[in-house]
Amino acid sequence: MAKLFRTERNIRFAHCDTSGVVYFARLYEFMDGAVEDWFDQALALPFETLQLERRIGTPIVANSSEFHKPMRLGDRLTLELAVSKLGRSSIEFDITGIVSGDARFHARHKIAMMSLDTYRSIEIPAEIRSRAAEYLVPRN
Repeated sequence: MAKLFRTERNIRFAHCDTSGVVYFARLYEFMDGAVEDWFDQALALPFETLQLERRIGTPIVANSSEFHKPMRLGDRLTLELAVSKLGRSSIEFDITGIVSGDARFHARHKIAMMSLDTYRSIEIPAEIRSRAAEYLVPRN
């Protein structure tokens, strides 16, 4: 059975617009942060090691999001992440944002593996692929 990764964020004043609702652009930061947490906590590969030492970048190449309900100042957001596809040089995630057991958004979020020296895509390194496969829940 595939693993599901979870990480949490407090919704802070800086995340919100003047009505106290999370500004939509912040949600992309939350998604990218969930991926960074996944690399660090689930794969035991912190971004500083990945990017600064191994010179591998992970740019977002696609995102499709559906927003169901707003998130507000003071909410505790749980981000659930699963891998939906492992490509040659890309990883696609399904990310769901949940507040108090209620799904607030869902996204399909795709990153690529890129050399920070050549700025070209690279094949997913074998140790990343094998660890990421533990979170693989293929789409129907």
